[in-house]
Amino acid sequence: MGILSGLSYVAEAADGFKAKMTELGYVEGKNIIYDHQKTDFDMAAYKNILTKFVADKVDLVFVFPTEATQEAKAATQGTNIPVVLPLPA
Repeated sequence: MGILSGLSYVAEAADGFKAKMTELGYVEGKNIIYDHQKTDFDMAAYKNILTKFVADKVDLVFVFPTEATQEAKAATQGTNIPVVLPLPA
């Protein structure tokens, strides 16, 4: 699973996502592998990371913020890779 944290001040969203996945029975290194990439609002880095996720054929991309999500949608177009983003609490 690819995780793109596009802004450092909201990076804890990935931790919450992983915690919930653990509650659902996913154990990192056992039945799930996370490729967690972090950058700070760098559009070129977003594109490079997302290109790698698509090439690696990740099962899902968890991404934030909005700009990174828009790039993820474009990068995964024509693939079967779903893009998931956190909703505000």
